Amino acid sequence: MEKTHNGGGRPVPLGAWAVSLAIHGLIVLVLALLTWAVVHPAPPDRVLALSDEAVPAGDRDSGAGGDPGQPRQPRRDAAAAAAAEPALRPPAPPAAAALADALAAQATPSLPPAGGGGAFGDVMASLGDGAAGHGTGGLSRGFGRELDAMRRRGLDVVLILDATGSMQPVIEDAKDRLGQVMAVVAHMVPNARFGMVAYKDYSDDYGLEAVYVHPLTDDHAAVEAFLRSIYADGGGNDLSEPIDEALTVAIHPTALGWRPNAVRVIVLAADAPVHPSGRGRALEAARLFKSKGGRINTLDVNARGERAGTILADLQRIAAEGGGAAFSLGSEDAFWRHLVISVFGRQYAEDVNTIIERVVRKE
Repeated sequence: MEKTHNGGGRPVPLGAWAVSLAIHGLIVLVLALLTWAVVHPAPPDRVLALSDEAVPAGDRDSGAGGDPGQPRQPRRDAAAAAAAEPALRPPAPPAAAALADALAAQATPSLPPAGGGGAFGDVMASLGDGAAGHGTGGLSRGFGRELDAMRRRGLDVVLILDATGSMQPVIEDAKDRLGQVMAVVAHMVPNARFGMVAYKDYSDDYGLEAVYVHPLTDDHAAVEAFLRSIYADGGGNDLSEPIDEALTVAIHPTALGWRPNAVRVIVLAADAPVHPSGRGRALEAARLFKSKGGRINTLDVNARGERAGTILADLQRIAAEGGGAAFSLGSEDAFWRHLVISVFGRQYAEDVNTIIERVVRKE
């Protein structure tokens, strides 16, 4: 069948028209598809990182464990997540756990070189080096071993001092002698540190906490300045004092800054018993300190007159529970000597007295 003629006058078959129409329709369809791809590009597959920068899909974490066929969950900004889901803070641990945790978190002290000089340096030089070094020649082997341990581990000493009115003579003697006490100890143990806790009764000028604290430090001048700021007065209307408050603060690692591996010694100097209401707390504090490797020695500075040669029962019990010893002071002049002996232990009293006597003769 023929429908029309071309320019040459020959008729064009209808089949040719159909083929031509199909070819042109296909071309139009292809062009339409190409135009759509240019005008409407598909968005790239991107995820939001914590920095808000786009990260290609190929760089995503493949270890998330999710089903790749499921929609991805958006990642939240860290700050926004924290604000939306605040972390639960555990309650403060009890005293024993707090002490153990804080001590474990602190670093092992390093050993500085030996120092010294002046009268005490001359005395130590005259004793010779000995097996332990630092001038322990002529002293007992046990004392030399004790000094060796202290030099390896460090030595932290805290003096707890009753600052009520009856203690005025002792405090004045301490102000005169504390610098010498620290020099004696620090020459034998160069990395020794010192701290103080003074206490008065609740009605006195230290307030309801009843304590006045200087943390452990190797700055002797700072400790002496702290002691000079203490004036003995007050004491309330009863004989007993809040020793339990002082011990509770003294054994706390953050309040005083105890080093975890150091030899830790507390020396409590007092002339009155503990308030009855605080006796159990004081003994518990002593036991806790001992359980963490510490030692508490006590000085009864009023063992004179009718009480000559006796020691207050509370001070004896605190020393026993704290793994230390209780000392009786017959006169204020002996305070500083007993303080040095208390640092090293009663078993080394003869060695310490040997050193002190030579220091005194040199002055």
